[in-house]
This record gives sequence, C-alpha cells and structure tokens, in this order.
Amino acid sequence: MNQSFYAAAREFAQALDRDDFSTASTLLAEDCVYKSPGDTLQGRADIMSSYETNSAWASEAFDAVHYSSTVAEHDGQRMCIMFTDRVDHKGVTHAYRCRQILTPNEAGYIQHIDHVEIAGEREALERFLKECGVTRVTPPKPD
Repeated sequence: MNQSFYAAAREFAQALDRDDFSTASTLLAEDCVYKSPGDTLQGRADIMSSYETNSAWASEAFDAVHYSSTVAEHDGQRMCIMFTDRVDHKGVTHAYRCRQILTPNEAGYIQHIDHVEIAGEREALERFLKECGVTRVTPPKPD
C-alpha cells in the first residue's frame, strides 16, 4: 500500500468530515475527475464546489448533520473512503453511506474519484426525505 497516498486520502476524508474545503482542495489534482452514477465533474474547483454546495444544503435542510468516514486500501494503488452522513430532522435520525474510490496521479494528488452507491442506501435516503417532508431541487448546471 502507498502510505503517502493513504495519508492524503485520510486527510481528504477528514477535511470533508469537518467541512474544511480549503484543505480538501489542496489534495486534488487541478484536473481531477469525479464520476457518480448520474454525473461527471471535471476540475478541482467544480468538484469542491459540489461538496460545499451539498454540505450547505444539508446544514440548511436538517436540524443537525454529522459527517464521518473511514479510509481503507482498495486495490493496492487506490483508496476507498466510506462516508457516513448522519442527519437528524424532526426527531428522526438517518444515516446515509456511500463509497468513494480515489485514484492518485504520479505526484500523489487525487486524480480521479469514483462515487459508488451502496445497494439500498439511496432508496432509504429518498424514503427518509419523503417522510420528513424534505425536498431538494437541483439547480440547472451553467452552460
């Protein structure tokens, strides 16, 4: 396992857990790519903007939000972050989990992020949002 990339992945995860987007940003390659099941973001600025926008929305939408993560080796070169987002709203708590697989570039920066949904997690989150009466309108992307 690449210890220096493990340390970078852990620092990235911990920075996101505490909404320290400035620190997290320094760990991404300028041309980093983030792929999720429904979207692809390119570039450090767009990726960090997405993390920040999602966190700001959650803070406004719910009574309390707590982020935590664990980092593990994925396949000898890549690292896997297991993110857990625990939200409280109207006396109900829900935890949503997902994985993000990080690939380094030659300089040790995060070059690629693959967002991997865990079976049933997205559906459980959607049920929780519906039960709590929370809706999210995704703004259109700028051209």
